[in-house]
Amino acid sequence: MEAQMTKSKFNLNISEQTKKKIEIALKVLAVIGMVLAIAKFFFPATMEQFTHFTSAWSIGHIIRWFLFGGAIYVLMATFYKNEKMANVCKTLIIPLCLISIIFLPDFINFNTSLTDSTNSALLLTVMVLELLVLISSCVLLIVAEGGFEGVKFWQVLKTFMFVVLFTIPLNIFEFLANLIPENILANLAYHNFGVWHLIAIVILIVITLGLYFFLRNKSEDEKWQLLVILSLTFILTYISKVSVSFISGYQGKTQWFNMLPLYVCDIGAILVPIAMLCRKKFFMDNLFYVNAVGAMSVFVFMGIDTLNGNNYIFSFNYLYFILTHGLLFALSIMPVVLKLYKPKFKGILNGIAVFTALYIVATFVSAYISTIAFPTDNPEIWVYWMPNYCFTQICPLPLNFNFPTTTIWGMSFNIPYLILLYLFYILMFLAFQGLWKIGELILNAINKQRKIKQENKSMTIIFKALKKK
Repeated sequence: MEAQMTKSKFNLNISEQTKKKIEIALKVLAVIGMVLAIAKFFFPATMEQFTHFTSAWSIGHIIRWFLFGGAIYVLMATFYKNEKMANVCKTLIIPLCLISIIFLPDFINFNTSLTDSTNSALLLTVMVLELLVLISSCVLLIVAEGGFEGVKFWQVLKTFMFVVLFTIPLNIFEFLANLIPENILANLAYHNFGVWHLIAIVILIVITLGLYFFLRNKSEDEKWQLLVILSLTFILTYISKVSVSFISGYQGKTQWFNMLPLYVCDIGAILVPIAMLCRKKFFMDNLFYVNAVGAMSVFVFMGIDTLNGNNYIFSFNYLYFILTHGLLFALSIMPVVLKLYKPKFKGILNGIAVFTALYIVATFVSAYISTIAFPTDNPEIWVYWMPNYCFTQICPLPLNFNFPTTTIWGMSFNIPYLILLYLFYILMFLAFQGLWKIGELILNAINKQRKIKQENKSMTIIFKALKKK
């Protein structure tokens, strides 16, 4: 029997009107908390603290990692009345916030060595506000729910660690590069179509099947809530790339314009939490018909063979690429495989319409940055600076397209390539749906055959029983 932390309950005789005001205040704080949690990642030092072995495993930095998902507990407890998340807020978040405040001077000293004083002051402000919001939210939850009755320690710990696991700072493993000899490190490098490429595909399958088996026997409400939690942890991991990019770069890119969400998978990452929170058909259609395909397709040719020497398998570049695309694919199809949402083929028109708009914007913005905002005649620098949104300037596959370019409004466009690329995307979306439909037909045929066999077996048993009589 699980040990209870306490059975005490106090009654503050709060009126219904006061309770409603507290609920409104909690919802406002939950939204502010999520905004602040995301805002942190627009400062370089937020993730950089985890790249050093001695700092990453210090108490202060571990606690900051544990609080990455703090806003998720409050949001789920407030908007979804999730008792497990509320219990985490009431028991663990307040002491963690208070301990984190003690270690803030250590973070300030570390931070000022990386960025200028203005950025340090702004980040410190965001962090302090986030801590105040978390503490205030937790106090209001304790008051609103009348104390700690029914709080079970192991259940709280399990719920807490679930979010902590999915918000792990992936660059925390970078310290291994300093511990492993260079000859061994070379064997741990990623190469297209090599062993680590195969392992990446296995990880995609494991993530998808793992989430399915984890969720399939839960109630519909539990399924949706867990999908919301996973989508929120996912968006935090996705945004964390910004903080890493400003310091060490992601796939060699450190410029702000390389972080604009103008790739198919970037839009998918933003749509995932929106779709899970709203449960609207329009967003579900986009995830299932377009973003799932985009996320899965990158595992065919990942294109991260050379990343300025940072392509070893535990680097942020590799881990972030694999895990975010794997989770995006799994979350995009999960409402369908769990039978929470039934897609109709005409819904693909929604996905294609949104993709077409993205493709046009990506084409013009990419061309503007490359040919007007940051022009250069040096091919190496040109490739390095080029944002290449939706791959509208450089083909991600090892193919050469030597078509003549066209200049429009001072911007260079490879129009034949753009047309071929767009058609390729559309055919890829349609092919995925065709394969999905074939899979459904095969599965239905297998289930029908099983049902017939069970019925025949039942009839045989009945006939045998009648003969004995």
